[in-house]
Amino acid sequence: MNWILKCLSPVLVLGPTLTCMAPRCMAPLFILSAIALLITDWHQNKRLPRPDKTLLTILGGVIGYGLISYFWSINQPDTLTKVGQMIGTFGMVPFVAPILARLETKDFYRLGQLWLVGLGLGTAIYLSEWWNGFELYDLTHPGNNDPVDSKQNKAIVLLSLWLVMAAPYLFVTAQKNMRLIFLGLMALIGYGSSVSHSATAELLFLALPILALIVWKLPARFTMTLALIGTVGLTTLMPFIAVGIYNHTNWQHTETINRSLKSRVEIWNQASSRAFEKPIFGWGLDASPNLPNRGETSVLFDFPMDIHHLHPHNGPIQIWFELGAIGVAAFCALFVTLYRRMKTLPEAAQKYATFGASGIFLYTLSIWGIWQSWFMASLCFAGLMVYAGAKFLQNKTAA
Repeated sequence: MNWILKCLSPVLVLGPTLTCMAPRCMAPLFILSAIALLITDWHQNKRLPRPDKTLLTILGGVIGYGLISYFWSINQPDTLTKVGQMIGTFGMVPFVAPILARLETKDFYRLGQLWLVGLGLGTAIYLSEWWNGFELYDLTHPGNNDPVDSKQNKAIVLLSLWLVMAAPYLFVTAQKNMRLIFLGLMALIGYGSSVSHSATAELLFLALPILALIVWKLPARFTMTLALIGTVGLTTLMPFIAVGIYNHTNWQHTETINRSLKSRVEIWNQASSRAFEKPIFGWGLDASPNLPNRGETSVLFDFPMDIHHLHPHNGPIQIWFELGAIGVAAFCALFVTLYRRMKTLPEAAQKYATFGASGIFLYTLSIWGIWQSWFMASLCFAGLMVYAGAKFLQNKTAA
């Protein structure tokens, strides 16, 4: 097996399974695999890989600005810790990407097999856990009484994210039987999403085939441009959209959305309102756990209850709240940079990159705090796999 695949195989095979028992393991698993890639590459070439300078500049700028925000952060005790976690996840991407670009066509056939093994193990463990009342999770987390988010939602949502990453590898390189197995696993993960307690998990899973259909049927350049406009537009305007939904819709009394989604509307509005108070510099990296409450109370209870969450449950709003317009501009620069690079790819690679990047962005809109270490690691790994897949399709078309 190619040494690159050997370094990636722990994440590919064990990632989906570990998320069912200990989602936080994703961060050290990703970081250790990335370090193994760098060490092995240095051992073989006697030098570290030449980093992607543009990614290094943008992601390094985000991390550096997060470090500077320590001086005005309202959550200083956690700011430096979060900077360290970002270095271990985001900081690896510019160095690992050039290594993955060296994968050869034959390696992707093997990569598809590893995806299938990982998805199969993860799906089997999750459904077994669901059937048995999450006994294994309880065994590894004594005293944990959170039956929803940690036990069910994180695992099933990350399995869906694995589908986003794995689909193109399997459908481009795999034999018919592997594709059928993949479709079966997709159906099982869809079932797991439907029986979870997360409306967000269900919506995300349903959005994936719709996204795939749009990307597949429409011209590549059109969908790629549409994705850029949507990504930059939502990142820039999300606080205004959130406040508009809160103030100008009848969301409090409608029965078409459940309590989970209603709580999203409340915290989105609260975090957006605080973001408007410091729109340029933000409140500081990882300030969300200390998000100020200005007397806002929830409408979801029969008694007064302050609105308070550990994070806004929305990536763009969290960036606005913590890093302000400066942070938003940095991420928009990242999206524009990726778009420009995607324009140089052949059509098949453009479609795959559009699907992968858009799918990853969807996962930041209504789930967890984007700076949680395991979630950063998952997003970084997903981005790297999409990059590698696009490079593979580019080389395949050229051949």
